[in-house]
Amino acid sequence: MPKQEHILAIETSSPIASVSLADEDSIIQTITLNEQKRHAVELIPTIQSLFQNHNLSPADLTQIYISHGPGSFTGLRIGIATAKTLAHTLKAKLLPVPTLEVVARNASTEHPHVAVCLNAKRGQCFSAIYACQNNTWVPTLTPSLLSPAELLEAHHSANTQTTPLAILGDHLPDHPWPDHITILPPDLAIPHSATVYQLGCALAAKNKFIPPLKLTPHYIRLPEAEEIWQAKHAAK
Repeated sequence: MPKQEHILAIETSSPIASVSLADEDSIIQTITLNEQKRHAVELIPTIQSLFQNHNLSPADLTQIYISHGPGSFTGLRIGIATAKTLAHTLKAKLLPVPTLEVVARNASTEHPHVAVCLNAKRGQCFSAIYACQNNTWVPTLTPSLLSPAELLEAHHSANTQTTPLAILGDHLPDHPWPDHITILPPDLAIPHSATVYQLGCALAAKNKFIPPLKLTPHYIRLPEAEEIWQAKHAAK
């Protein structure tokens, strides 16, 4: 008899992390970590609690879906390291899920287009644009590092100057947004493990699993210390 699938979906790319335990059909339980930026302290105990709550052991885990960024440097490192370790140790299948697509699912499909914008500082956002098709979000702009003006230009070049666009993000750079641009509430920019599970199921059906050693975080840009190190050595 085939082993029953038990799936763990992990989201640590934002200050508020969450973890979902699921089977092949639905989510069994989701736990949101109690405090912001406590990923290193609470992630493993939270995962242990999920298994204990449902009389399961880690050996019952067969698949892991991980939100792999872009997002918080620290949060991504912790989530990725945890997912890789569990997948390698337990021989579970591992699947990365793009964080921007996870966030896009928070927007209402009443908007014809939504841009997910993660503040990258220096007046830029790591952004992607999605169009609503058949009540789901389909990417129309590849994730890119853009200023607000460049984002609007990319949207306008693919549509018309007044095509409505909803902006989904937190701590957006200052910009004189036109009237046909709707800024959505910042709490909608928080990704959730339940959505990681939903998107992961679709990717799993396409067999998008990867070996644990190939899983890497998707950062908006390199950590500042790494950028300085590379610039210093490039100058030699």
